[in-house]
Amino acid sequence: MLSSFIRKLIEEELPQNKVFTTSYPLKDKRSQKLYKVVVLTISREDTLGFNLNLIKELSALYPESRLLVFDMGNSNYRAMPLYFREGGDGYLSLSDSVDNVKECLSSLSEGKKFIPYEGVEWILDNHKSIFNVGRKFKPFTSSELCVAKALIGGKRISDIAKDMDKKISTISTLKRKLMAKVGVDNIIELRTVMESMKENAS
Repeated sequence: MLSSFIRKLIEEELPQNKVFTTSYPLKDKRSQKLYKVVVLTISREDTLGFNLNLIKELSALYPESRLLVFDMGNSNYRAMPLYFREGGDGYLSLSDSVDNVKECLSSLSEGKKFIPYEGVEWILDNHKSIFNVGRKFKPFTSSELCVAKALIGGKRISDIAKDMDKKISTISTLKRKLMAKVGVDNIIELRTVMESMKENAS
């Protein structure tokens, strides 16, 4: 749940009948009037996949509203592009300043999108891995593809090794090779690239 301070700030910036705040489980309030901004609070205790599904579901429930993803932990700019891909229009966290919150709500209520300045800086600093999305890469071997799918599905290397009946060192090598092929260095970026590959193939 949002802290009382943040909730009060949101209510001061937007009339109560123009903003709706929710978390899991989602509440369908489509019968009520149209909201300019819907705020979804997400928790680090939940998996990335779980939060992405929440964003996608809420975006479908309120297609005419701007969706603000409010992270109840520190900023997670690595996941931010995925939040936007699933339907988010703005991103904030508890570590953002009051000015950022005000600017975000103002932008969203005007129908715009919002990324904090620090998020833009992170994107610029990590542009190589982000801009790899959509590029053509050498195809994965069948073993690399199995490992990649398992990794983005949340499996640990030890579990993958057991499932594939291979040594942990072999799976670690496959992971290193497949990530080098697509120019990423973490699972979130790998997931983004693989989703892009899937979209380009369809």
